[in-house]
Amino acid sequence: QCRGALIRTADLHLLRTVQDVVRLGRVTAVRPNRLELEKGTMPLEPGSLLVDCTACGTGGYTANYDVWSPGHIRLSSNLTLFNPSHSSALVAYIETTSTDAAAKNKFI
Repeated sequence: QCRGALIRTADLHLLRTVQDVVRLGRVTAVRPNRLELEKGTMPLEPGSLLVDCTACGTGGYTANYDVWSPGHIRLSSNLTLFNPSHSSALVAYIETTSTDAAAKNKFI
Protein backbone atom coordinates (compact mmCIF):
# COMPACT_ATOMS: atom_id res chain seq x y z
CA GLN A 1 0.00 0.00 0.00
CA CYS A 2 1.30 3.42 -0.84
CA ARG A 3 0.69 6.65 1.03
CA GLY A 4 1.42 10.21 0.19
CA ALA A 5 0.58 13.73 1.18
CA LEU A 6 -0.51 16.82 -0.65
CA ILE A 7 0.53 20.02 1.01
CA ARG A 8 0.40 23.72 0.26
CA THR A 9 3.62 25.73 0.24
CA ALA A 10 2.39 27.81 3.18
CA ASP A 11 1.78 24.63 5.20
CA LEU A 12 5.24 23.32 4.30
CA HIS A 13 6.77 26.49 5.74
CA LEU A 14 4.83 25.94 8.97
CA LEU A 15 5.96 22.31 9.18
CA ARG A 16 9.56 23.43 8.91
CA THR A 17 9.13 25.39 12.15
CA VAL A 18 8.58 22.21 14.19
CA GLN A 19 11.52 21.85 16.56
CA ASP A 20 10.97 18.74 18.68
CA VAL A 21 11.09 15.95 16.11
CA VAL A 22 11.20 12.42 17.54
CA ARG A 23 13.03 9.87 15.43
CA LEU A 24 12.74 6.69 17.45
CA GLY A 25 10.85 4.56 14.96
CA ARG A 26 7.22 3.58 14.96
CA VAL A 27 4.99 3.60 18.01
CA THR A 28 4.65 0.13 19.52
CA ALA A 29 2.49 1.06 22.54
CA VAL A 30 0.77 4.04 24.11
CA ARG A 31 0.89 4.21 27.89
CA PRO A 32 -0.69 6.84 30.20
CA ASN A 33 2.70 8.52 30.79
CA ARG A 34 4.79 7.56 27.75
CA LEU A 35 4.98 6.41 24.17
CA GLU A 36 6.90 3.24 23.53
CA LEU A 37 8.67 3.29 20.20
CA GLU A 38 10.87 0.83 18.32
CA LYS A 39 14.07 2.55 19.47
CA GLY A 40 13.14 3.98 22.84
CA THR A 41 10.45 5.75 24.84
CA MET A 42 9.13 9.28 24.98
CA PRO A 43 7.55 10.71 28.15
CA LEU A 44 4.08 12.23 27.86
CA GLU A 45 2.80 15.16 29.89
CA PRO A 46 -0.55 14.62 31.65
CA GLY A 47 -3.38 15.59 29.31
CA SER A 48 -1.33 15.07 26.14
CA LEU A 49 -3.37 14.70 22.98
CA LEU A 50 -2.20 12.03 20.53
CA VAL A 51 -3.51 11.89 16.98
CA ASP A 52 -3.26 8.65 15.00
CA CYS A 53 -2.34 9.53 11.42
CA THR A 54 -1.57 5.98 10.30
CA ALA A 55 -4.87 5.22 8.57
CA CYS A 56 -4.76 4.93 4.82
CA GLY A 57 -6.56 7.98 3.50
CA THR A 58 -7.18 6.57 0.05
CA GLY A 59 -8.10 3.05 1.17
CA GLY A 60 -8.80 1.50 -2.20
CA TYR A 61 -10.88 4.44 -3.36
CA THR A 62 -12.61 3.92 -6.66
CA ALA A 63 -15.31 6.05 -8.15
CA ASN A 64 -18.65 4.23 -8.14
CA TYR A 65 -19.65 6.10 -11.27
CA ASP A 66 -18.38 6.63 -14.78
CA VAL A 67 -16.15 9.67 -15.12
CA TRP A 68 -17.42 10.25 -18.67
CA SER A 69 -21.03 10.33 -19.83
CA PRO A 70 -22.32 11.96 -23.02
CA GLY A 71 -21.72 15.69 -22.68
CA HIS A 72 -20.30 15.50 -19.14
CA ILE A 73 -17.06 14.84 -17.27
CA ARG A 74 -17.62 13.94 -13.62
CA LEU A 75 -14.37 14.42 -11.79
CA SER A 76 -13.10 11.73 -9.48
CA SER A 77 -11.13 12.20 -6.25
CA ASN A 78 -7.81 11.56 -7.93
CA LEU A 79 -7.40 9.33 -10.93
CA THR A 80 -3.71 9.07 -10.18
CA LEU A 81 -2.98 9.01 -6.47
CA PHE A 82 -1.36 12.02 -4.82
CA ASN A 83 -1.11 13.95 -8.06
CA PRO A 84 -4.12 16.11 -8.94
CA SER A 85 -2.17 17.85 -11.70
CA HIS A 86 -1.49 14.54 -13.43
CA SER A 87 -5.12 13.48 -12.92
CA SER A 88 -6.29 16.67 -14.61
CA ALA A 89 -3.85 16.24 -17.48
CA LEU A 90 -4.93 12.61 -17.89
CA VAL A 91 -8.61 13.59 -18.08
CA ALA A 92 -7.78 16.31 -20.62
CA TYR A 93 -5.72 13.94 -22.77
CA ILE A 94 -8.39 11.22 -22.79
CA GLU A 95 -11.10 13.79 -23.49
CA THR A 96 -9.26 15.19 -26.52
CA THR A 97 -8.16 11.87 -28.02
CA SER A 98 -11.37 9.84 -27.87
CA THR A 99 -15.02 10.54 -28.58
CA ASP A 100 -16.62 7.43 -27.10
CA ALA A 101 -17.55 7.80 -23.40
CA ALA A 102 -17.56 4.02 -22.80
CA ALA A 103 -14.03 3.70 -24.21
CA LYS A 104 -12.84 6.62 -22.06
CA ASN A 105 -14.24 5.01 -18.91
CA LYS A 106 -12.50 1.72 -19.72
CA PHE A 107 -9.18 3.57 -19.80
CA ILE A 108 -9.62 4.75 -16.22
